[in-house]
Amino acid sequence: MLQQKELIMEVLKDVPDESVLYLSVDTTNYYIAMLSTLEYLKNHLKMEGIYITSSRSVDSIISQLKIEKIDTHALFFVDSIAILSESKTNLPGVQVVESPAMLEAILLKVKWFLRKLKNERRFIFVDSINSLAVYNEPKLLCEFLHIFMNLMRARDIMTILLSVDDQTPEAVKRVMRLSCDDFMEVKEEGVTLNGQLKTMLGEEAL
Repeated sequence: MLQQKELIMEVLKDVPDESVLYLSVDTTNYYIAMLSTLEYLKNHLKMEGIYITSSRSVDSIISQLKIEKIDTHALFFVDSIAILSESKTNLPGVQVVESPAMLEAILLKVKWFLRKLKNERRFIFVDSINSLAVYNEPKLLCEFLHIFMNLMRARDIMTILLSVDDQTPEAVKRVMRLSCDDFMEVKEEGVTLNGQLKTMLGEEAL
């Protein structure tokens, strides 16, 4: 796992700060990709950011980040799953949306948090597109993603759209592939950025 973590961070160095990145993972590498990306953005780049979750409640995410010693200062959360999962909803730095189906409400909460980000180096991390796809029709989700990506791009905010590949509708994947600036895959056979493979098999990153 350590090799994977280091390699993911090494590949992320080639992604510009203002990029909209489609981060596609397989189920096995979901957690390592999520944690490695957050550690790189927070601990190495010292960015401020917003974490949108529709897969797990924020209290469980924060606990995991603390275990991995990932900095949570100036990291704000939009939680659209806490109410449905009956998790904590009164945490500091957290805005709660009733359901992942409320895409407009998610966007409004993000805009509200953007006013709190003081650092010029900012990011938004979406965890995860495949979870949003469970609650939203592909056409509606594609329209939302198109608006969301263009809004963040206009503000020069690094945007990472994490999605589990085999759980993501093909129509949604096509929109992200066409609209994102960079495409990164994390699978058992390696990490790929824009078609260039970086092997995980004990070799140093290219």
